[in-house]
Amino acid sequence: MTHYAWALWLAAPAVATMLVAVWTWWRGRATKPPSAAEAITAHRAYLAALANQAVGAGAEGAGPHSR
Repeated sequence: MTHYAWALWLAAPAVATMLVAVWTWWRGRATKPPSAAEAITAHRAYLAALANQAVGAGAEGAGPHSR
Protein backbone atom coordinates (compact mmCIF):
# COMPACT_ATOMS: atom_id res chain seq x y z
CA MET A 1 0.00 0.00 0.00
CA THR A 2 2.81 2.41 0.77
CA HIS A 3 4.26 1.91 -2.69
CA TYR A 4 1.08 3.29 -4.24
CA ALA A 5 0.38 6.17 -1.86
CA TRP A 6 1.56 8.65 -4.50
CA ALA A 7 -1.07 7.26 -6.89
CA LEU A 8 -3.85 7.90 -4.40
CA TRP A 9 -2.67 11.48 -3.87
CA LEU A 10 -2.62 11.97 -7.63
CA ALA A 11 -5.89 10.14 -8.30
CA ALA A 12 -8.04 12.10 -5.84
CA PRO A 13 -7.70 15.52 -7.54
CA ALA A 14 -7.76 13.91 -10.99
CA VAL A 15 -11.03 12.11 -10.24
CA ALA A 16 -12.52 15.24 -8.69
CA THR A 17 -11.56 17.27 -11.77
CA MET A 18 -13.11 14.68 -14.09
CA LEU A 19 -16.33 14.62 -12.06
CA VAL A 20 -16.60 18.41 -12.17
CA ALA A 21 -15.91 18.39 -15.92
CA VAL A 22 -18.66 15.83 -16.53
CA TRP A 23 -21.08 17.69 -14.27
CA THR A 24 -20.34 20.99 -16.05
CA TRP A 25 -20.83 19.38 -19.45
CA TRP A 26 -24.09 17.77 -18.32
CA ARG A 27 -25.49 21.06 -16.97
CA GLY A 28 -24.39 23.00 -20.08
CA ARG A 29 -26.13 20.79 -22.61
CA ALA A 30 -28.67 22.48 -24.82
CA THR A 31 -32.30 21.91 -23.96
CA LYS A 32 -34.28 19.74 -26.28
CA PRO A 33 -36.18 21.64 -28.96
CA PRO A 34 -39.86 22.28 -28.27
CA SER A 35 -42.57 20.36 -30.05
CA ALA A 36 -44.26 22.01 -33.02
CA ALA A 37 -47.33 22.91 -30.96
CA GLU A 38 -45.21 24.47 -28.20
CA ALA A 39 -43.16 26.44 -30.73
CA ILE A 40 -46.28 27.77 -32.47
CA THR A 41 -47.83 28.78 -29.14
CA ALA A 42 -44.63 30.54 -28.05
CA HIS A 43 -44.36 32.33 -31.39
CA ARG A 44 -47.95 33.54 -31.19
CA ALA A 45 -47.32 34.84 -27.67
CA TYR A 46 -44.21 36.62 -28.93
CA LEU A 47 -46.13 38.25 -31.78
CA ALA A 48 -48.91 39.29 -29.39
CA ALA A 49 -46.35 40.90 -27.07
CA LEU A 50 -44.86 42.79 -30.02
CA ALA A 51 -48.31 43.99 -31.09
CA ASN A 52 -49.13 45.14 -27.56
CA GLN A 53 -45.85 47.03 -27.34
CA ALA A 54 -46.46 48.76 -30.69
CA VAL A 55 -49.99 49.77 -29.65
CA GLY A 56 -48.72 51.01 -26.29
CA ALA A 57 -46.17 53.27 -28.02
CA GLY A 58 -48.94 55.37 -29.57
CA ALA A 59 -48.42 55.79 -33.29
CA GLU A 60 -46.83 53.19 -35.47
CA GLY A 61 -43.08 53.73 -35.60
CA ALA A 62 -43.14 56.22 -32.74
CA GLY A 63 -40.44 54.62 -30.70
CA PRO A 64 -38.00 56.29 -28.31
CA HIS A 65 -35.44 56.87 -31.09
CA SER A 66 -37.75 58.34 -33.76
CA ARG A 67 -37.87 62.08 -34.36
